[in-house]
Amino acid sequence: EESESTGEDGSDDERPKKRGRPRLAPKEVIKNFTDVEIRRFVKSYKKFCAPLKRLEEVACDAELQEKPLADLRYLGELLKERCVAAMSEVQSQKENETTHNEDSNLSGPGPGKRGRARGVSFKLGGVPVNAKSVIACEKELEPLEEVLPPDPAERSKWVLEASLKLDYKAYEATTGLARQ
Repeated sequence: EESESTGEDGSDDERPKKRGRPRLAPKEVIKNFTDVEIRRFVKSYKKFCAPLKRLEEVACDAELQEKPLADLRYLGELLKERCVAAMSEVQSQKENETTHNEDSNLSGPGPGKRGRARGVSFKLGGVPVNAKSVIACEKELEPLEEVLPPDPAERSKWVLEASLKLDYKAYEATTGLARQ
């Protein structure tokens, strides 16, 4: 009997003790991606126009070249889907609040909230993602997607041809150089 009890105690010692605050809900696990990799992917996703069409470039920027393209596509589609769902959910909540609170003149954050609102966010794996900023980045880069050539070889040689109006007084003041 003594050997059985010491054997059970020995297995308890081998298990590492849990530290920190216990989770209320289990963390979502996205297969084949760590939180650090998801964070890098989201950051790179926001840099590219039409990121789902240019997953190879997004993967290179996020240093995820070793990941299969199918997994990257899944993560990109999941990110976009969750952003759209979060934004539509908040939009429907706002519509419900305006119908229920037409008489109130509240502005700013709602009850129980301090400061300015940071926008709509959700968790992708263990990584908090601001849905509003992801969608805003996609919308801001849409015109660039229309102008850029679709072929990667052509895109690498592409140059934006535009004329700029230069304010010479501001140029001289900031650089200290005189106009030539």
